[in-house]
Amino acid sequence: MIEWNLYIFIWVGVMGATINDRIVGTAIVGIIAVDQAGRITFINQRAISILSNCPLTPEELMGRVYWNVFHKGIKITKDGKYTSCLIKTLETGKACNHREVFYRNKTLLVDSSPLLDEQGQSIGAIAIFKDITEQRMLEEQLRQAEKFAAVGQVSAGLAHELLNPLTVIKGFLQLSQQGVTLEADACGILLNEVNKVDKLVNDFLLLTNPSAPKYQWVSVPDLLHEMTDQFSSVAELNQITFELEIEPDLPEIRADLHQIRQVVINLVRNAFDCLSPGGFIRIRASLSQEHLVISVFNNGPVIPTEIRPKIFDPFFTTKDQGRGLGLAICYRIVENHSGQLHVESLEGHGTTFSVQLPLQINEKAARI
Repeated sequence: MIEWNLYIFIWVGVMGATINDRIVGTAIVGIIAVDQAGRITFINQRAISILSNCPLTPEELMGRVYWNVFHKGIKITKDGKYTSCLIKTLETGKACNHREVFYRNKTLLVDSSPLLDEQGQSIGAIAIFKDITEQRMLEEQLRQAEKFAAVGQVSAGLAHELLNPLTVIKGFLQLSQQGVTLEADACGILLNEVNKVDKLVNDFLLLTNPSAPKYQWVSVPDLLHEMTDQFSSVAELNQITFELEIEPDLPEIRADLHQIRQVVINLVRNAFDCLSPGGFIRIRASLSQEHLVISVFNNGPVIPTEIRPKIFDPFFTTKDQGRGLGLAICYRIVENHSGQLHVESLEGHGTTFSVQLPLQINEKAARI
């Protein structure tokens, strides 16, 4: 944000003081002030350079009508109105703060404000702006580089996960090629490895190209109660305490039942993987403002701070047998429901994954 003390410098300069002329005249931002008729009362060299790079000096531009000098770069709407922040402020008396505008193939960051006299009456408008074209280009290049890096990381993870079962399959096929008769157990191992590849590919497709949610009215309490028996059995088998807590009178939401079920299963499975006998898991459904929240808590080891930003990345895992797709899939599904997935992990308290799903959703605008 352009600092307000700069406005003070400009005000002094516009009113005729000379002490700050050099400061505002050589500022790295463009500065223009106009009177009520749109005549330029102040302009510095940087403004001329950004807007037109014309040969006229600031002194030669004084008194000229702003839109007559720079009209070629100012877009005009169908109703004949200018889109310039400075002109808009002049017409409405309202400031335009931190507005990003396009001017002659440049991207400018503009702040404009009314100029008032000592009685508080408007005597014109002032705009302070800077050319951020190069900054935006660098940001776009960085985004593209990050995309390529992400593709490379995901591809490497996928290749690694595929290599393990393919190595087993290749080994058995080489034995068969050498005339070794494969026993029934070997065929079972081969089938198991093929199933691993099949599941990996399906999970990867779900992550990279998920199907659009098939919306229906979903009762989250009914869904969680339906899944309780399965979770309770696993908890009892592993000597883990399991608890379900549901606020009364929760409304139904528009969601894809099967996808939300998968999110809950993945989060609970992740909680089980973190715990040893004597651990505790709680699933809670509640309301928070305009969202229905499903939270999965476990009292196992906390997630180290340095890896928390990575836990939703594809193929990132700290588990010996993990593939690192479960949480990434959860994140994508929740995102496609216009929701949010958060994690909170505190030493001495445990870890909570919270799924926030909107009570109202624009299904046509949902991300696919």
